[in-house]
Amino acid sequence: MSTDSVLNRRRGNIRGQLTKLCKSVDEEKECNLDILLAHQEQLCRLAKKFEDLKVGFYETVADTEIDSVEATLSEMDDEISKLEVRLLTSIQKIKISNNKMPNDDPRKVLNEKPANSAPKLPDIPLPIFCGKIEEYSSFKSQFINLIDQNSYLSDVDKLYYLRGALRDEAKGIQTLDDSYSSLFEALDNRYDNKRLVIDTHIKALLNFEPIKHDSEKDIRNFTDCIKRNLRALSVLKLERDILSSAILLNVFLSKLDKDTRKLFEASLTNNEVPDFDEFIAFLERRAQILSSIARNTKPNTIEKSKTFLVKSNKFSKACLLCQMKHPIYQCSKFKEMKLEDRFEFCKLNKICMKCLSHNYDKNGCQSKGACKVCSRANHHTLLHKYSTYTKPSNNNYMSVDTTSPTQYEQQTLMSDSQNIDHTGSLAEGQHSFFSQSEEKCVLINTAMVHVLNSEGQRIALRAILDSASESSFISNEAATVLSLKKEKANIPICGLGDSPLRVTKFASARVSNYKNDCNWEIKLLIVPKIADAMPGFADASAKAYGVCVYVQTEINSNKGSSHLLCSKSRVCPIKTVTIPKLELSACLLLSQLIQKSLTALKHQIKSVQLFSDSTIALAWIKTSPHLLKPFVSNRVSQIQQLTSDFEWRHIPSELNPADLISRGLEAPALSHCELWWKGPELTSIPVPASDEPQPADQQFFEELKVLPKMAFSSHNISFLIL
Repeated sequence: MSTDSVLNRRRGNIRGQLTKLCKSVDEEKECNLDILLAHQEQLCRLAKKFEDLKVGFYETVADTEIDSVEATLSEMDDEISKLEVRLLTSIQKIKISNNKMPNDDPRKVLNEKPANSAPKLPDIPLPIFCGKIEEYSSFKSQFINLIDQNSYLSDVDKLYYLRGALRDEAKGIQTLDDSYSSLFEALDNRYDNKRLVIDTHIKALLNFEPIKHDSEKDIRNFTDCIKRNLRALSVLKLERDILSSAILLNVFLSKLDKDTRKLFEASLTNNEVPDFDEFIAFLERRAQILSSIARNTKPNTIEKSKTFLVKSNKFSKACLLCQMKHPIYQCSKFKEMKLEDRFEFCKLNKICMKCLSHNYDKNGCQSKGACKVCSRANHHTLLHKYSTYTKPSNNNYMSVDTTSPTQYEQQTLMSDSQNIDHTGSLAEGQHSFFSQSEEKCVLINTAMVHVLNSEGQRIALRAILDSASESSFISNEAATVLSLKKEKANIPICGLGDSPLRVTKFASARVSNYKNDCNWEIKLLIVPKIADAMPGFADASAKAYGVCVYVQTEINSNKGSSHLLCSKSRVCPIKTVTIPKLELSACLLLSQLIQKSLTALKHQIKSVQLFSDSTIALAWIKTSPHLLKPFVSNRVSQIQQLTSDFEWRHIPSELNPADLISRGLEAPALSHCELWWKGPELTSIPVPASDEPQPADQQFFEELKVLPKMAFSSHNISFLIL
């Protein structure tokens, strides 16, 4: 007969005996203590046989069958445990009902006293052991006194109490023989390691965190740590001697704070090694003194001052120039003045050159502001000196002559366009060259000019003139074609939306008109590339909203290129929000992304146009925020601040590339989607007659505040008789 068959028969026999025992316990009508104790002994024998059976199964059963065998064994193990608990509970109930004090709960034995001697004391709880090796010695001694030495408890009772006293790591300890003696022996083998216990207590003394301040709590904790660990070492028969006391004293003195160490040194009266017990007594007195001082001293309550910054739109002092109620740096007349006149006006009226404040302080202005152009803190932005460029003498720096710092400095582009007819002539003093698509309905001065290359040949280029620009620019590609000599420079310039650009090279070129009867030698700043436009698109749906930004540049006068620059998307909030409000949130996201894009780009952008297919959202953006309810008002206010220099327009949904974000698109289709990667043609976007909301747009009017109305009537009627 095979081993598996033998094990299965033994398992069946044990299950049959267990079932018969459970039936006997259930049929026992009168709870007889002797019968229950007999059943308990029988159950212990069955449990022993079952443990041997499990060992046999684990040694012979194949890995493929272990799961099914494990399930059956686990079921039998649960039945044995439940029956064991039932028997033990019944036995304890009978002992209590018979009022047999020796058989009562062993935790009450130590409290047993004559009834008339003292009131009943609370039960002594079982000691708990969580697996910390330094606590095992104390746990063992307490458990032996309470449970192990109690002669009225059986081994099954002691095993039950021992298992109940184990926690955490100690609870997982296993034994081959499920008995009280084997479990206690396993605990001794693992935790009753004298060397490890000694190491633990010594490390606790040496690694105590140094005391930083003379605190009563810290000093008491330090004293308790010393006493606790030294007492544990003493139990392990490691007593202190003169040498160890001197070493420990030296270690413990290094843990004290500076003030406590000074007081201890001051308390010594001779040069002998201090007594260790006197050191402990000093620490206890020190903690007591600090405790008394803390109780008698009222805590210093520092009143925290609250500071509020309140911005007021009212300006009490009149402008020195126009006598209106605004500061001088907001005065339109002051901005229109020439730079020399501004300097002279500030000097005559004793206005601070740094903050343009009339309260001039001879000791120095306290303003932390700086010029937004050069970042210097010695003058205001309106007093910054801009320059026309002259050839440097000993270095590569170009001098500056000022015209108007309030205008954004513009870049210049000279592009090859020989096939375009002459539409204008170049006037003296106008040095701004821009690219502009002819397909746009914009009237602008242009001129066909000739530029001499490095070999003296005349190359025809089209120049677009901008009299508001203060500098002359040429693209890097055009400068390379002309083979112009490039020289180093370090010139900061600003474009639309304060997009920064630093020019590092410039070149000199001779420019003549188309008839070659006038020519000029001018200095041109070289920029890597000039972007004509940066359109942005926003759209929203019930599930998500998103935005995308494109950069459009002109390759030549008749052809341009457009490419996706960046995009961003958001999942709609869980709370239901109307589609127009989601469209407005998309517009806010687009405003924030446009500002970040302009800051990150190192190219100058001529125009920024923002598009949305929601007429309601566009109407909200054009409405004053104080007329709108909070949700819409807050977002409209941010949008207006971020896009005050830009244009918002309506776009049909079929031309809006952001619609692909809000509605979703499969990856294969997206990879071939020309609208996503190139964007729409701006010239194909229809210009509506008006973006104002129609009366049918109730969602627009629902977000308007209900303004209070007042009617005034008078009963006094006066007539004018002629």
